[in-house]
Amino acid sequence: MTFDCARLTYMIGVNAVGKTTILDAIRYCLTTNRNFNALGNKKSGRTLQGSVHAKQRGENAYRRPGRTVAYIGAEFWDTAKRVPFVIAVRVESEGPMQELHPGDQTWYLSEDGCTLEQLPFIDPRTGAPSAKEDFKPATGRLSYTRSPSEARDRICRALGIGRASSPLGKKFNEVFQMGTSMDEIPNFREFLYQYILPQPELDLDALQATVWSWKTSTRCWPKPRPVPPRWRPS
Repeated sequence: MTFDCARLTYMIGVNAVGKTTILDAIRYCLTTNRNFNALGNKKSGRTLQGSVHAKQRGENAYRRPGRTVAYIGAEFWDTAKRVPFVIAVRVESEGPMQELHPGDQTWYLSEDGCTLEQLPFIDPRTGAPSAKEDFKPATGRLSYTRSPSEARDRICRALGIGRASSPLGKKFNEVFQMGTSMDEIPNFREFLYQYILPQPELDLDALQATVWSWKTSTRCWPKPRPVPPRWRPS
């Protein structure tokens, strides 16, 4: 499945059709974050393997119970170079109840000029996900890593953010997680100044308290005039 994202994209549908799974997939591909439980129903126990093996809601059953390979890819447009590039991840799982090992996950970054259509996510001969050795474009190269930390660093560099350990890189990974988790922000003021706006140089609350204290104590501040009595004809 492939879909285009605009600056504002709505995903509308009944329950259990995959809306949250798409958000899970995008966040996992771009941040390596596998904490899916914050999405949708927190009690659902959503996992990467559950999505890869197509776990059925309310049942301990999977549409793909055996060995399964899944690909996720995101295409970006570099506005400076005016070329596309792709970030992708491959997950190979032996079973829904078996633990994933580091080698079972591989993140890919394409060279400039590569699009999603140029990558063989599906083997045309079998209709199944391509084998690892066959996942490469006809022209150009893919760099890859099986380390989530290295993947985060490469992805941040590709997106023009810098190192993942930099202040901006940390903010990107934290805010991307919050933005796709559909979970309420407990302190919006703190979130706003920590992730969106620069930290204010002045403590406004303390400044307002100081001004109020000065207003109520100084003799120079004009006092409110008494209200004249109201007269009513008898």
